[in-house]
Amino acid sequence: MVRRVDNARMATGWDAFISYSHAQSDGTAIALQRGLERFARPWRQRRAIRVFRDNTALSTNPALWTAIEQGLGSARQLIVLLSPAAAASEYVDQEVAWWLQHKGAGSVLLVQDDGRLAWDDDASAFTADSDVPSCLRTAFAEEPRWLDLRWLRDAPAGTADPRFNEALADLSAPIRAVPRDELIGEDLKQHRRVRLLSRAAITVLSLLLVTAVVATVIAVRQRDEVLRQSVTLRSRQLAGIATGLLPTDLRNAQLMAVQAYQTEASAITRQTLLTAAGASPAVQYVVPFDVAISSLGVGSSVVAVGLQDGRVFTVGLNRGDLPLLRFTAPATVTALRANADGGTLVVQAGADVWVVAAAGSRKLDVVADDTIEAIALSPSGRRVAVLTGADVRAIEVFDAGTGKRLISRADPLGPKPNEALVYPYQTSRLALLDDYRLRLVSSDAHWLTLDLATGGASRVGDTDWVPMSAVYAPSARVDWLIRAPIGGEHEVRAFSTARAGSGQRAVRSAAVQVADPLAMAISPNGHRLLISDAQGGVSAAATLDAAGNGFAGWFPATPIDGLGAAAAIEFVSNQRAVVASRGDLAVLDFGSPGRDLASAPLGRRRLAVVAEYAQDPRSSALAVSPDGASVAVFDNEQSRLELRAVPGRPGRSLDAVELPIDGAVGSGYGPLWLADNTVLVLDPAGGPAPVDVPDGVRVWRLGLIDDDDEAVERPVAAQARGDGRVLIATSTGRVQTREAPSGRLLAETNPLVEGFGFETGAFSADGRYLALLDSTRSYGDSGTPSLRVLDVTTNEVVHQQPWSRGNDRDDLAFAGSTLLVARADGAVDVMPDAGRGPSARLTTTGTRTSTGSVQRTPPVVGAGGLVGFPGRGGLQLFDLTTLQPVVTLAPAPVLQGEPVAYAFSGDGSLLLSGYFGVSDATAVLTFRDLEVGGIVRQLCLDAGGSVSGQDWVRLVGDDLPDELACR
Repeated sequence: MVRRVDNARMATGWDAFISYSHAQSDGTAIALQRGLERFARPWRQRRAIRVFRDNTALSTNPALWTAIEQGLGSARQLIVLLSPAAAASEYVDQEVAWWLQHKGAGSVLLVQDDGRLAWDDDASAFTADSDVPSCLRTAFAEEPRWLDLRWLRDAPAGTADPRFNEALADLSAPIRAVPRDELIGEDLKQHRRVRLLSRAAITVLSLLLVTAVVATVIAVRQRDEVLRQSVTLRSRQLAGIATGLLPTDLRNAQLMAVQAYQTEASAITRQTLLTAAGASPAVQYVVPFDVAISSLGVGSSVVAVGLQDGRVFTVGLNRGDLPLLRFTAPATVTALRANADGGTLVVQAGADVWVVAAAGSRKLDVVADDTIEAIALSPSGRRVAVLTGADVRAIEVFDAGTGKRLISRADPLGPKPNEALVYPYQTSRLALLDDYRLRLVSSDAHWLTLDLATGGASRVGDTDWVPMSAVYAPSARVDWLIRAPIGGEHEVRAFSTARAGSGQRAVRSAAVQVADPLAMAISPNGHRLLISDAQGGVSAAATLDAAGNGFAGWFPATPIDGLGAAAAIEFVSNQRAVVASRGDLAVLDFGSPGRDLASAPLGRRRLAVVAEYAQDPRSSALAVSPDGASVAVFDNEQSRLELRAVPGRPGRSLDAVELPIDGAVGSGYGPLWLADNTVLVLDPAGGPAPVDVPDGVRVWRLGLIDDDDEAVERPVAAQARGDGRVLIATSTGRVQTREAPSGRLLAETNPLVEGFGFETGAFSADGRYLALLDSTRSYGDSGTPSLRVLDVTTNEVVHQQPWSRGNDRDDLAFAGSTLLVARADGAVDVMPDAGRGPSARLTTTGTRTSTGSVQRTPPVVGAGGLVGFPGRGGLQLFDLTTLQPVVTLAPAPVLQGEPVAYAFSGDGSLLLSGYFGVSDATAVLTFRDLEVGGIVRQLCLDAGGSVSGQDWVRLVGDDLPDELACR
């Protein structure tokens, strides 16, 4: 066993004292001190022995030798580093001499660090040329054993050299009084123990590090998940706010929808974007003001806007026109009129009236204590009429340029002197028809036209006045008087003030639910009515000729969501109107095919019109070219084809042309686009292909059979494949494969049934599956309808089931391998894996109306699982991955009830809607951008800017985010 040095002794003394020359042996002394203290050191102790070296053992001391002497006195061994410098050193000689005098040479250990060292046996002393202190030369009776460390100076490994450990063992053995071999074994043992402990420590630390890293990763992930969830919650909160605002505040709903999507792009926020983009298609854009709007005045191409803080602006009716500040009144603007070009305005604020023109403003000389009941401005802007007086009213006419009073007359529609009144009545609205004629309407439903020069009245008329059950409101131009019932009736009537005579009947009427009307307006031609109700918001209705009997018309009023209860409504033209709601000026266009939609004209159709819904008996269809640049529209019954270029793309256009289809055999089928951007139409008849067709158009004659029972075999589905082949399915279940573009028949299967057979069919996008649906005809075929799905490659029926339905035709479509069967009543069967998987059912509005009329429009399949189902209220988009509705895209008011067909572009970025009406306004092809970036940009443009900080706090209720910009 290795003997340990007593701890108490080590605490008060030194095991060894190193005497050396600082000039030559400093590095060796340091290496020896550290090596001896660590050699064979038990792992629990700080050092194995204590070694005195003056630079580490002594502090600053005024008595240096005394301190050194104390160190020498407490040391058990003296280690002398021999070198030429040490031999010449006075301090080394003094230290060695003290040791020899007090402790003798038996405890002196010699280490040769440099120089020469030799022993003279005869003299029993070191030779004269040996580098030793003089007192040490003859100190030994016999030759001592010394340690040669001269190699250490030049050793590349330094103290890591194995020889250094051997030297430490030689020195440590006498110092620690332990045999040399035991010390080496102990050092190896301690080394192994330290290595083991080090490895254990490294392992533990590694485990701790791994644990810390894992914990950190988990913590970071949890933090990221918390942040992600907070972002998701905020985006859904904003999406919910946007959805909640749609019925009353379209502008902020659009801005919140953008904020929701910019916070997090998700299916929910994308759905909110689409909903905001498709809401209220009659609203073209919104011009925001920072203060509530109190009054409006309209010209032919400009709108004057009066605010509650007295400011007056004019705004052009082109998107992007900025409001122009024209005047600032000292109080709220209570009435406002503009001439035709908007250059001249008349502004009323309380009992004061100003004329505002390009040259400046002029206050009219109206008596200060008079009450201003109404104002008017001639279309030319040269005359101003003011209705004054609370009890006794007068009409004053001014020159707008000079402010001079020209005429002052008593109100011709006011009560006669000393007339007893049950209800007070007098003129409530007036309008200058030109510079010489003034039209007036009284509060008791009387009207007349006043000649300003002569004072004569013409076109004097009235209608029944029922003040307790109806509200009366003249139009802005005083050309119509609107009567809205407030007792539960739905018929709103309009009376023409251009007609003379007592007891006039309504000229136009519409069915509108009215509870508490705030504002009413009618277009100049009387064909459209706008009503703002405190409970129902703003509604629009197309009026019909009342024919003197108050007939309410076919189409009910359509709510215009997003405007709330508007305080002011005016028509600018027959199709355009402006609505003031809070601080927003909404511009409406009832002749537009929709907000933010590009459009192209189509040929007019002749329609079979049924109440509430129009039918297109020719079943027109759309198809988009492979390059997405052109659209083909084919009227299957009349064999008319037309092409339209997609806006912004280098597509083809072709006006409607009738193709040579044999109508005696059956209607044509199409259109299809071939890979070379050729349009293909199928003719059931036989014979050679016609040559008199436009360039880029082909007609294939299929030679289908017309049997003796007059059952016509006709195409019910077709698909152009990418390999240059076209698949054609017929009403008998026959499948033809033809070569494109020649039309040569390559293969043909046997029919599945005879006669009329299948009425509807659809190929899957990859052409692998064909779905066919049996038809039921009331004049012969009494078989049970059946749905069949064929594998086209093997001609095997992979799925078949009875299909019970009514008299309406059901429609088929494939979304991938999922079969969709849409019924007229709105039920949609979703059948995965070509009908072999578990089916689900969706509910849509369907295409059948309350009167039973139906328009056939099959489902359309877009990209990313988006599928559209046509319905009475527009196209309902569903996400097939979740089977959840996304949005309903309603048609613009001018297109409501028109027959329509839909198609997606190949990449799903565009939705095309073809409306087949009888007029230029209703025969149109529209293009809706479904790319999110385009939707965001358009919504920001429609909303006229970004959400304000005040609106954010009001709607969201917390601090403003760093970014509120809408872009």
